[in-house]
Order: sequence, then structure tokens, then C-alpha cells
Amino acid sequence: MPLPEGAWHAFELWDRRYLRVRTGALSFALVPPHACRLLALRPAGALPRLVAVDAHIGMGAVDVAGCSAGPGTLRLALTPAGRRRRTLYFAVPEAASVAATIDGQPASVRLLDGLAAVDVQLDAEAELVLRLE
Repeated sequence: MPLPEGAWHAFELWDRRYLRVRTGALSFALVPPHACRLLALRPAGALPRLVAVDAHIGMGAVDVAGCSAGPGTLRLALTPAGRRRRTLYFAVPEAASVAATIDGQPASVRLLDGLAAVDVQLDAEAELVLRLE
């Protein structure tokens, strides 16, 4: 599968698998009959960066109502679209210490294979702030 020009973070939804930063093309060894791969592509660039949300096939398209970034900080306005429980996946520098809050309350951050993962359960709109420390 050819990719648009540039470098892209690639995330596959069904396997919840980060395919890292890619350029040129992506290929998959085997896609079973009647199956598909669903990818989120996000431009590589300044970190931290939202890579995907696993609540539904939009992978963040309807979960994130707004986004702003500053040095080492990413703020997301989240909506409760899709499932209440979701995981947000962020590209962060490899050796970074990462902290998150949801509406000002500390949130747990897991570091997974090049990503920071934050589990969220939403009943209403919320603000998630991710900081590199």
C-alpha cells in the first residue's frame, strides 16, 4: 500500500499494533480472506503526538474535539463518542518520562513499544493533558 509523501506514524486498529514511523509504502504478509486491516496514519513530527484511539474505526476522528500543543505538552478535548472505555496512544520520545491528567486528575500512563498509552473512561466531555517530563 503506497503512503502519501513524508513520514507517518502507522497504527493498526484490530491488532492494536504500532507499526512505527513509515515512509514510502506499507505491506502486510497475510490478510485472511474476508478480513481487512484498518490503519491510522498520523504525520511524524513534533512529539508528543496522538497516534490513535481504539474506541471505534474513526481512531480519534470523533473522539477528539480539539487539540493544542506546546513544548512537551499536548492537550486534547475529548468527547464520549463510541465506547465509554478507550485507550489513547501517543508517540513520545523513547527515553521520555510521561505524565497525564484527565480533568486535572492524575491518569495512568503505560509505555508500550514506542508509544505511551492512556486508558480513559468517558461519560462526558473531558480534557486530557499529556506532558513530557
